[in-house]
Amino acid sequence: MATDLINKSIYSNYSSLDSRSTSDIFDTKVSTVAAIFVYVFLLFENPLESVIPGLGYFDEFLFLVMVVISAINCREMTLCLGKECLTVTALSFFIVLLGLFGNWTTGFQLSIEAILKEILAFLKFPIGTISALFIFRKTESDKVVSGCDFVAKLFVIVCACFALVNLIVPNAGFGHDVRHGVMSYKFIFTHPTFLVFSLVMAFVAMEAKKRGITMFKLICLGLLALTMRDKAFGFIGFIVAVWIFNIGNKKKLFPYLVLSGLIVLFVAWPKIAEYISYSNSPRQSLYGAAFRMSFSYFPFGGGLASIASSLSGEFYSGAYSFYGLNNMVGLTPFDYFDTGDAGFAYYLGQFGLLGFLLFLAVLFIIYKMTVLRLPLGSPRRSSVLYIFAYLLISLTVEASLTNATGIMAAVLIALMCGDAVSTIGKIQFSSMRG
Repeated sequence: MATDLINKSIYSNYSSLDSRSTSDIFDTKVSTVAAIFVYVFLLFENPLESVIPGLGYFDEFLFLVMVVISAINCREMTLCLGKECLTVTALSFFIVLLGLFGNWTTGFQLSIEAILKEILAFLKFPIGTISALFIFRKTESDKVVSGCDFVAKLFVIVCACFALVNLIVPNAGFGHDVRHGVMSYKFIFTHPTFLVFSLVMAFVAMEAKKRGITMFKLICLGLLALTMRDKAFGFIGFIVAVWIFNIGNKKKLFPYLVLSGLIVLFVAWPKIAEYISYSNSPRQSLYGAAFRMSFSYFPFGGGLASIASSLSGEFYSGAYSFYGLNNMVGLTPFDYFDTGDAGFAYYLGQFGLLGFLLFLAVLFIIYKMTVLRLPLGSPRRSSVLYIFAYLLISLTVEASLTNATGIMAAVLIALMCGDAVSTIGKIQFSSMRG
């Protein structure tokens, strides 16, 4: 009788444990597959958007959904991500207040709709990143990275095949424009700039799986070069610098990042010199106006949606007329397609010098709270470095963090970190910091 009771007890405990284990495994598989699916979606979002027009608002929808989920679980998120989460949130909203103060003092942008939309656009990356880190904190990052690495390699192979077609038959429909005698490559994307970010996503996933030089990474860099985009060449220069100085394994990154920045500057200098030679290029004019605006209203700026953003053109800001830019091609009230082509001018002009410096502080805090949770020798550490490097490079030529790239980069960072941002990751982070 006693033996039967013991056997039943053991069987009951085993069944319960087996049930929980099966459930955990099932949940893990679902979350892992879902995370890989998200990566695939982000990789092909632009081509899908051309087929599904309503998809153009996916970044705003995804951002709001993630913010709502995080807000409901704000206490747990704070425990998981630590005080850095609160710091990023506080600084982000303080920068918004600086922008609102600029609207009140300058009067360049008085449209409530434009201001609200600009607030949403600005918060996409900083708030979106901490929300994504919390939401994807339980995904098994090793499995997610393996899946994303496989998808990335397939993507690179297919892209390479069609790139050869584009070189042999320039009018095959996979090119965009001729630069330096080469038909720039866009594949099935609407513009080469969208292909650039997808290739960066592929490179990041492959780096997260295995650090260092591989055949697939070299092919990916070659494809980036074929897009003939300035930010692509800047990213290639940074990767070369990382490989030369072995930056991913360094404890003190700053000196090596400076060297990398000099290499990027060297690579990009021909284009910079070209812009300097223009007396009236839209990008140069936006930077010039942003500098003047930051000095005129020091330490504040011109306000939200006042300059250097798509919304400042759509809801035409008075700053363009005030600084004499309203008759420049690409910056006119009826033809404003270049208003978002100067990312750093966006932060400097709208939020002033104080807001610009605080924005850089926000980026640094987000980088620190992600990369320091990863082991020093982890390939995912350098993959996160590459994401931030690309974002900084892209900000020189466009307000990338205010469009879909902002929320896509936020989710990509979270996918690469995954379960490192957990209780174990928090303990590791604390021990590394101490």
